Amino acid sequence: MIVGHRKLPGDPAGYTTVNLAGHSMFAEIEAWCHLLYGSEYDTSELVSHHRGGRHEFLISRSVLEADVVISLPKLKTHKKTGITVNMKNLVGINGNKNWLPHHREGTPRQGGDQFKDDAVGNKIERGVVRRFKQLFPLLGPLRPLIAGPIKAAGKAIFGDTNKRRIRSGNWYGNDTTWRMVIDLNRALHYSDAQGLLHDKPVRRFFSVVDGIIGGEGNGPLDPLAKPAGLILAGRNPALVDVAAARVMGFEWRKMSMLRRGLEKHVRPLAPCGGEGVEIVSNDPAYCGPVDQIAAQGLGFEPHFGWVGHLEWSPSRDETGAVA
Repeated sequence: MIVGHRKLPGDPAGYTTVNLAGHSMFAEIEAWCHLLYGSEYDTSELVSHHRGGRHEFLISRSVLEADVVISLPKLKTHKKTGITVNMKNLVGINGNKNWLPHHREGTPRQGGDQFKDDAVGNKIERGVVRRFKQLFPLLGPLRPLIAGPIKAAGKAIFGDTNKRRIRSGNWYGNDTTWRMVIDLNRALHYSDAQGLLHDKPVRRFFSVVDGIIGGEGNGPLDPLAKPAGLILAGRNPALVDVAAARVMGFEWRKMSMLRRGLEKHVRPLAPCGGEGVEIVSNDPAYCGPVDQIAAQGLGFEPHFGWVGHLEWSPSRDETGAVA
């Protein structure tokens, strides 16, 4: 619940608007972009940056002026994308969270991914919450005083987001956040400090993933500690994420963020597809091409909205589904 805003100093170098236009993953769902929801009750700012062939992101200029970006993510699950390692970690290069689409209002039948279906409870909640988001900002200084009781009442009536209640796109059918993540990765690879897109990557990348104690279950905000004793490192965010998913015990093809992010593109995110990843490890069970490793993985528990839709299986088809 948003009770107010406080301006922070931000990047001392400022920010650059990067317009991916037709190269954005949102270009293929332009007809549904009016349903986008970001971080604010008022979605007009968000939608203004994702319409009419324009798909803009506000990126840290310090990042865009860099020759090399080093990422130090935690190894953990995520309610909207399956996992959050390198690719999702790039939300941190953004300068205005309300330019970032996180879900689309409604159900898949309506062009959204906020809820899985049109169940009566979902319809009632959507209507009540929409009206609340219109009225709550009008309460001004009273907001901090009544936010707690209102939130408690909402949990009692509609269920707790952290306890098996799927809402706000927190499930395997989220068709929005992965698009935003891929767009941020493409901006990192190809945009210069002026926001111009180049044909080839303009900076290098390196990551060290901290999986000594990872996070499983209700990630990213309320995960359970998962002692994994693992450190991953590599030079490409998407390909390191493929290796991370496999070692966690997940099938990378079941996450649109990775499957679609590694498709052929005029400005690709990696020099090869996920099937081209070869893991080099001090544990022989995890050495070799990622799709030929027989080990079950470390058994990370997915977020409850992804259970049954993310786990690795030794028998699967080309999409990662169990054969």
